[in-house]
Amino acid sequence: MPKATFKNIHDDKEGYECLALLFSRLTTRTNETVSLEFAEWFDASMCSPLACVLTKLRDLGHEFRLGACSPKITELLCKNRFFAEQAFSAATVDDAWDSTIAFKSFHPSQIEDFQDYINENFPRYHLPTMTDRLWERMTDGFLELFNNADQHAEADRVFVCGQFFPHKNRLKFTITDTGIGFQQRIQKSLKIVMSSTEAINWGMEGGHTTKTDDPGGVGLNIIKEFIRQNRGSLQVVSHSGYWGMYNYNVREQELELPFPGTAINITIRTDDPCSYRLSSE
Repeated sequence: MPKATFKNIHDDKEGYECLALLFSRLTTRTNETVSLEFAEWFDASMCSPLACVLTKLRDLGHEFRLGACSPKITELLCKNRFFAEQAFSAATVDDAWDSTIAFKSFHPSQIEDFQDYINENFPRYHLPTMTDRLWERMTDGFLELFNNADQHAEADRVFVCGQFFPHKNRLKFTITDTGIGFQQRIQKSLKIVMSSTEAINWGMEGGHTTKTDDPGGVGLNIIKEFIRQNRGSLQVVSHSGYWGMYNYNVREQELELPFPGTAINITIRTDDPCSYRLSSE
């Protein structure tokens, strides 16, 4: 049985390239059973990108089994229900410290279920102080990201997950869809040809959208500006493009191999002493 080993995977460019490598290795083959092995560490926030890759490969007839796995990774990915949702393990572990944001899979039409998920999995006491109106707009931003998968990305599934690090004062959340990505969306809708990274950068600029009857992007801009002020980070991976915003700096690069979907990763500094509100308040 062929093996795929994930060793010390974090939510960074190298982590996404590791998942893209697995996809690339298996796209030229069909109907294999592959053992997945997890060593040293695997960020819980990388479960939704991994689920995207596994879903695409299962469409080619591949099957996956859980092989050797570090005990601490087993505990983590049972806590967030990734192993249970992927049928790798029936075991569940109580998350007494609320350290994980549950892994969950949605059909793109399930926007009301996704809204319930956001309300249940983002306890306000973990977040920097903000007004109710700002939190409503932040929630709208998450719903906009989800809705894009249905209206524009031609996605079949949307996967979400995350992790809270109380000792590092960081909260991480990732939403991943199986759709066509920024580059193809822009080319199909606007007939503009650009690289994957250029397409992400275009999509992340305020006011840009592939919608023809709606300004769009407003909710995402709220999230992006909050992350910038919070000095957290925002990463977008789509096809072969990588876009990362850290504090006020933007990093754009091409991945060595294409990722088969779009992943948006948000990191919030939970020790931020500032209080936030909309400029209109």
